[in-house]
Amino acid sequence: MRVRRKFLQLTNYTYPHGTEGFLKSHLPQGYKTDKWGNFYYLVGETPSTMFTCHLDTACSSQQKVNHVQTHNMIKTDGKNILGADDKAGMTILLYMIEKRIPGLYCFFIGEEVGCIGSGKASDDDYFLNYDRMISFD
Repeated sequence: MRVRRKFLQLTNYTYPHGTEGFLKSHLPQGYKTDKWGNFYYLVGETPSTMFTCHLDTACSSQQKVNHVQTHNMIKTDGKNILGADDKAGMTILLYMIEKRIPGLYCFFIGEEVGCIGSGKASDDDYFLNYDRMISFD
């Protein structure tokens, strides 16, 4: 994976809660969805670590992002946001999956509007099987 290119692809648009499904095409083949709309991918048979990120952006409407790249920095033109977003975390998780690093990879929805995805998932006993969670946010 070309990390910079993947990050730019993931940040071409903002993704307010409710539009996270548009990012499914970037997830690895074979991902699962829970009853709350979160996405999961398992690498390894019995990993003890969960890696998490979220898919939504803190904005009210989906907008095209105009990237401005100077030197080694990626910004916007100021008409929309690149922060309050976790596409850097998503890029990291996708890279780790590609490298087959064992773990349960969780892509949560609705984090910017009240931890909806992770909050509902935290009530699931399934997660008691994991020793640690590392969140890239």
